[in-house]
Amino acid sequence: MPKTDLDRSELRTSWESQYARSKRPWRGPADHALEFSAQEMVLELGCGNGKALQPILEAGCHCVAIDHSANALRACTLLRRAKGDLELVRGDIGELPFADARFERVLGIHVLEHLLLQARRQAAKEIARVMAPDARLDVIVFGRNDMRYGKGEEVEKDTFCRGDGIIYHYFDEEELTSLFPELVPLNASKRTAEKRFDSVKHIREELVASFRKMPGCMSDRSGRYQCSSLAILSQGSR
Repeated sequence: MPKTDLDRSELRTSWESQYARSKRPWRGPADHALEFSAQEMVLELGCGNGKALQPILEAGCHCVAIDHSANALRACTLLRRAKGDLELVRGDIGELPFADARFERVLGIHVLEHLLLQARRQAAKEIARVMAPDARLDVIVFGRNDMRYGKGEEVEKDTFCRGDGIIYHYFDEEELTSLFPELVPLNASKRTAEKRFDSVKHIREELVASFRKMPGCMSDRSGRYQCSSLAILSQGSR
């Protein structure tokens, strides 16, 4: 039977241990090929050791990167010194410590799958809140055909806790797009790559999606989401 007694402190401790064992557990180039505009105000959620940050900073963006792990943020300090306009913030993506409508671009690269259901829903509300009207959200998560699906103990539907205490949830496209009811889906697709371990073929599956916050729409911490009549008409014409 799935268990649901994992608490936030347990999950955070697991991540701190992960980054204490290895300052840079996520290596190689960024998992995205996104383009950015100079001077964009960008928020990166769950930045970890900074794997996804380099192309954002090289584009000349103003970047804020948040993670709840102090050890992860320490791993990003050299990147901040080398690349410039980067603010590192320790915090929870379910309680983002930022003003409403602050960011023009938000990235969630392999972060939402590490949350349980209620935490994912709360994070989605907070993400929409801090997005400016017409802002864009780009998300990458693991899909249900990924080679690691089913590894560990099932704690919720399609959600597994591995031996290191890290949570992995595996999405389908409908679930991912419906997670953000306040945003307009721009695109969603599957991305697969073949991996070989001991000469055995495995498939890595990711879901890649983008969303837009309609112009004239605002949300706040109380959960109120309001759109001007012009924005509503614009949405209806899509």
